[in-house]
Amino acid sequence: MVVVVVLVDVVVAAATPTVMLTVDPESALAPEAGLCAVTRPTLGSPAGTVLVTTSTSKPLLRKVAVAKFTRTMGTMLTSGVAILEALDIVAKTAGNRSVEKAIYNVRSGISEGRTMADPLTESGVFPPMVCQMISVGESTGALDAMLEKIADFYDEEVDQAVENMTALIEPIMLVFLGVTIGGLVIAMYLPIFKMAGAI
Repeated sequence: MVVVVVLVDVVVAAATPTVMLTVDPESALAPEAGLCAVTRPTLGSPAGTVLVTTSTSKPLLRKVAVAKFTRTMGTMLTSGVAILEALDIVAKTAGNRSVEKAIYNVRSGISEGRTMADPLTESGVFPPMVCQMISVGESTGALDAMLEKIADFYDEEVDQAVENMTALIEPIMLVFLGVTIGGLVIAMYLPIFKMAGAI
């Protein structure tokens, strides 16, 4: 089941209130719940944070985060960047505090002699399949190639998910436009019909 949610918060900036709509993906990527937090982090203090359940935001955001992490990490390892430095750069460019925290935990684990896959599994942010594939890549010495394959797979998954969401929204938009246009036509011609009936 797909839940389409539109929430609006009002943020007061200077003398005029401004309506902003941004989705904070960090709650959606939290491993313990399928919740998506809608916040207003810009233009003044937020009026509040609203939690809504959704069946589409969390999987899509997770796939985007995995694709971004694996693509960036694989590219840097292929270019010869040291793994600790690469993890530090990837964490700073993650754009999500949950993913950033998980990557820094990986960096700390590698500094202590652990593998990359174990801290990723413990974080709960990345899917088990990704952690297993990374473990295989580490074991075979082809981590960069494995990361590229994971990124390719999840890029395709994201594209497919976006196409599915677009296909779902199209009929909803058609119904909305039909109801709107029908309402306008009725509002325009109903007075004329009433006048004609009165005559």
